[in-house]
Amino acid sequence: MTRHIVAIALLSLAAALPAGGAGHVEYQSPGFCLTVTPEGVLQDIRADSVTLIQRAFLFGSYPADTTRRDTRFFQGSGTTRATITQPVPGTMLVSLNDAILGNGEHQQGIKYRQRITVTPYRIDVAMEVETLVPMASNYWIFNSLHQVSLHFAGHGFRYGQDGLGVVPAEYDKGASIPSTTNLAFSGEKGVLSFIAGPDTDIVTMDARAWGGDHLDMRIFPKTQWQTAQVPYPAGSKFKWSYAIEYKPHPR
Repeated sequence: MTRHIVAIALLSLAAALPAGGAGHVEYQSPGFCLTVTPEGVLQDIRADSVTLIQRAFLFGSYPADTTRRDTRFFQGSGTTRATITQPVPGTMLVSLNDAILGNGEHQQGIKYRQRITVTPYRIDVAMEVETLVPMASNYWIFNSLHQVSLHFAGHGFRYGQDGLGVVPAEYDKGASIPSTTNLAFSGEKGVLSFIAGPDTDIVTMDARAWGGDHLDMRIFPKTQWQTAQVPYPAGSKFKWSYAIEYKPHPR
């Protein structure tokens, strides 16, 4: 199972918000600070002046056919622009409705909805993807991909009810983070937690295995690996939700 997962991995505002470069929007608070791209991708999620997550975005992939075309979907490659508002001080909403994404096979392969609510110490995410063409896969097709900072390397993590572990300071082929529905990393200044919603799973891999500089975390609809590909006709829908929390260490 782990081998299969690694193979898949190889791949107008209601209130004034400070703008970043090229249409990017900045969110700042006593807790989370981050950048939102025009397409709704979250970048440089940080707290206490430490980058916790490099990027968080919708990703998709299914096995290529004999034409070897690129079957991956990347949220940042879309042309639909997110609606970013601040309804009350300290809260930012990032929304996309029926945004279209394509890949190397299909110019319009999927449409998706995204709802992100950012508050100082919690980020809530709800995703829904609908296929516009037939697809098939042995495992998940769509997920929220998080590039978690190696700031947590050498520090402990907690998963499930009482599972404990340590993120290796250096890449260790024999080390792993179990799949779970909740995962918390302890850093130098605080704890970063991921809490899956109903029927949602979390799988984390060490991207250093393929030369990366982060932990590769996928959050997706609960799915079981199948030896034979499962067909998904056009109109198939996938939903998942989760939250990210940050709790500073006592000072």
